[in-house]
Amino acid sequence: MKVHIQTILNICLVISITFLVFQNNQLKDGLKTANEFAQLSVDKSWDRMNDMEKDINLNSSFIEDNFSYTSNNDANVTDLLFDVDKEIKRIDRDIKLIRQTNTLFSQEVLNNSDSIEEHKELFDFVEGVLAQNTGNININKIAIENLNQRFLKLPY
Repeated sequence: MKVHIQTILNICLVISITFLVFQNNQLKDGLKTANEFAQLSVDKSWDRMNDMEKDINLNSSFIEDNFSYTSNNDANVTDLLFDVDKEIKRIDRDIKLIRQTNTLFSQEVLNNSDSIEEHKELFDFVEGVLAQNTGNININKIAIENLNQRFLKLPY
């Protein structure tokens, strides 16, 4: 009876360990996906910032090229400067939004890393218990083999 209970406990432990390993793999996959998404977002943000920088340079070139034409007309210069100022403010808002988004993604990646570290400690503990139970299983197998040999030697 004791052997059956130990076998049932060992089977339950193996099932638990299997689920923990499966969950750990899912967490690793989730972190990998989050890291890839964050990197993609960062890459897109850099591309967008580069495009904005090109726009600023184009606007600056446009102003420089057209300044002599518009310098005779103060109203046009004022309107042009107002439009450029408005565009720079829009670009500044976009850059601020991109930085906030990158900060959020970085925090999410750090949270996922912490979660995986916590599960790793639990997994290491369970591995130790599994190693100990594996030793117990081997001892139980030897005991069962000895009992079987004794049983076979009994006269019928």
